[in-house]
Amino acid sequence: MAKKKTIAKKASKKAPAKKSPAKKVAKKAPAKKAAKKAPSKAITDKSIIDDVTKLGIANESLKAELRKTIVGMDNVIEETLIAIFSRGHALLEGVPGLAKTLLVSSIAE
Repeated sequence: MAKKKTIAKKASKKAPAKKSPAKKVAKKAPAKKAAKKAPSKAITDKSIIDDVTKLGIANESLKAELRKTIVGMDNVIEETLIAIFSRGHALLEGVPGLAKTLLVSSIAE
């Protein structure tokens, strides 16, 4: 039969030291760590010019492809692309049969 072992904890005879209220010491707040910043790309005039040139090329190529399937809606095509390139929204309204859905699905392809 296994005997149970009991462990008696010795009570400490020392009473906890009391802190006097007159001797309060202000604790310093831990120093905040500086947030790590992501390495930023230096924006130069050359990079801006390159980006605008690429946007112009993409705009012209999209217009050329859309004009092959959608005839006579150059203004609508241009304004829709402006909304897309500026990360905005566009609402296409019109009577049925004006190729609104064809325009949007062609851009999506």
